[in-house]
Amino acid sequence: MRSRGPHGIWYSCAYGHKQYLCEGESEETKLRRERDRLAQRVAEWQDEAKQQQELREAAERRTAAARAQVTKIKNRVGHGVCPCCNRTFENIARHMASKHPTFTAEAAE
Repeated sequence: MRSRGPHGIWYSCAYGHKQYLCEGESEETKLRRERDRLAQRVAEWQDEAKQQQELREAAERRTAAARAQVTKIKNRVGHGVCPCCNRTFENIARHMASKHPTFTAEAAE
């Protein structure tokens, strides 16, 4: 005797035991698998967003540190301290032109 169930076929063996032959997977299993797959994608997106946030914060810290170094050098030069040899001069422009002619503003940054 055979009868069709929602996901397979019920049948009886030669000894009269009821058996169920499953055909494919149930709708519940499909939905559960889809839910798990979507949850995994959400977790991956959250990880990606967290990594991007950390990279952005690190770049902002590096930018702030570089800006602080530039400000420090400008202040020192403004007070007459040579950025190359760290000596104090009354006329820093003349000293830079004579002693450090290859020094450029880009080298300080």
